[in-house]
Formats: sequence, C-alpha cells, structure tokens
Amino acid sequence: MDGSRQSGFRFSYNGIMEYGIREHALYYALLAKAVLETDHLQNAETCLKHITEEYGRRRGARMRANAAALCPADDLSAFFLTGEWAGKSGENQSELLRQSHTTESRVHVCAWYDTWRQYGLLSYGTYYCRWIDRAIAEGFDGSFTLSVPQTKGAGASVCRFVWDQPLSALKSKRPYLLPFSFHIEELRQTAEDVLRSIAPEYAEAILKRTEDAFQEYISNP
Repeated sequence: MDGSRQSGFRFSYNGIMEYGIREHALYYALLAKAVLETDHLQNAETCLKHITEEYGRRRGARMRANAAALCPADDLSAFFLTGEWAGKSGENQSELLRQSHTTESRVHVCAWYDTWRQYGLLSYGTYYCRWIDRAIAEGFDGSFTLSVPQTKGAGASVCRFVWDQPLSALKSKRPYLLPFSFHIEELRQTAEDVLRSIAPEYAEAILKRTEDAFQEYISNP
C-alpha cells in the first residue's frame, strides 16, 4: 500500500478487536444499503455493481502480481494460492472437487452469508455474491473462466464456483495474506474512487453514512 493510502487509513487494529470476515461483511452490506437508499441517485444498483467489480478487479490484479513468483501464468493453482484472506476455524466450510477439465468449489458454510443473515442485512450483502468472484477472476488475468451457478445468498443450499481448468497440487498454506483491516479500507477507497467518478455529488454522504453505520454496528456486537 502506498504512502498516500496509508495516510488516510481509517481501519486498523486497535488492540481490542481484530477485524475479520464479520466486519468486512458488515461494511459491504452497509455500503450497499447506503448506495441503494440514497435519494435521487439514478441507477443505484449499477453504481454498486461498478464499485463491487472494481474492488474485485483490483484484488485480482494484486493476486496476479504475487502469483508470478509461485506458478506459471496458466496454472490455476496460482489463483488459489494468492487469495489474500483466511478465516478463523469453522467460519467457512467448503469442498474442492477436482475433475479432468474443471475445478469446482462447493461452500456449505459462509461467514459472510451468516453475518448478513444475523444482522438482517442479507438483501444488501448478497449483491456481493452476484459480482465479486467473477470480477476477481477477471482482474487476475482472464486466462480462465469462473462461473457461479448458485449461491446461498440467492437461496441455494450451497454456493458453487466452477473454473474451466483443472487444478494441480496446492501447497498447504497461502503465502500472501492481508488483514481484513486492509480489505475494508480497500473497499472504502474503491467506493470513494468510483463514486467520485460517476456520482460525485453523492460520494461524501454515502461514505459518511456507511462509516457511521459501520462504527455503530461494531460498537454494539
């Protein structure tokens, strides 16, 4: 992260609470709520889509840069090894199905989904499920296609992610992890960049509403 980003870094470890999936899920859902409920903002859903996809593409590009040191460009394992986050034990449960021409991940337990449901924010949070994963894959390098035929947020019992490439052997740990404090700030920064580009008159109010709501939620767990 460059110096200019560090100087405006709003989210950090405070010695009391580490930010994790719960806080990231809350921030996205509250951002979505603020965008979609802004009076007179035309095409609010499209605006949220632009924010989410740009956030995903930026993450994918970082992953691709790190992957260059791990695997050949056409090796899907590079994508899996540079995923940038790791949840706590039990927060997420999934199975990986390796087939001759495809790779499929089935997510049975998702901490993002569980957080949105717990706080009554499911209708806002699940916009993330619609757009984020394909955007990350596109940002990575476009050498493979990811389809998401179903998600828990859309009412399915499991989320399914299908890559159109087989997966070679994986190392046991991801070597490039970033804290969720970074991911939340990156989401906020991306939202600011996109809003100031396509809806500048609403940017400040949306960001303030999001941050105020976020601080209230994390102060009253």
